[in-house]
Amino acid sequence: MSAVSAPTPHAPRASVDSPSLVIVSSSPSSSRAGTSASASTAPVVASVGEPLPTLDEAMRTHIGRALGLTRGRIEGRGGAADLLGVNPHTLRGKMRRLKIDWSAYRT
Repeated sequence: MSAVSAPTPHAPRASVDSPSLVIVSSSPSSSRAGTSASASTAPVVASVGEPLPTLDEAMRTHIGRALGLTRGRIEGRGGAADLLGVNPHTLRGKMRRLKIDWSAYRT
């Protein structure tokens, strides 16, 4: 007796419509043939002379912008958690870890 393997709900299936490779380039004429292995591993620089912020700094800035737009509101429709697409409890935890005071954004 042979076992029939059925797709499991946690195993994603490849879609014909979804791309398997995406190449992002700032040059107007880029080709796959001209891409080398060393070019794909080159470090990304924010801008010339400006260091890339740490992940915590980037999250702090992003959460701060969302809190500014919502005037410090975290929960509910139009709250910072809603704008960022995260659970309000998760957002509060990140804010505690990053030492972000939501009341500073209240007006």
